[in-house]
Amino acid sequence: MRVTNRLFCGSVFVVAGYSWRGRGVVRRAQGMGAKVVVTEVDAVKALEAVMDGFRVTPMSQAATIGNFFIT
Repeated sequence: MRVTNRLFCGSVFVVAGYSWRGRGVVRRAQGMGAKVVVTEVDAVKALEAVMDGFRVTPMSQAATIGNFFIT
């Protein structure tokens, strides 16, 4: 967190993949006040992300709005 030297609150986090690790990153970013966007190719995991309350978009759209990218 200290390495980025940027404020996370209000930033857009793009998380590629909603696996168990991706879910942890998503929750941490959300807890720090970031807006989270998830990109997922698996339809079931994408549905899980939507059901958990996150925005799911293709990477081509997320690339234009993201400030931080986590893969």
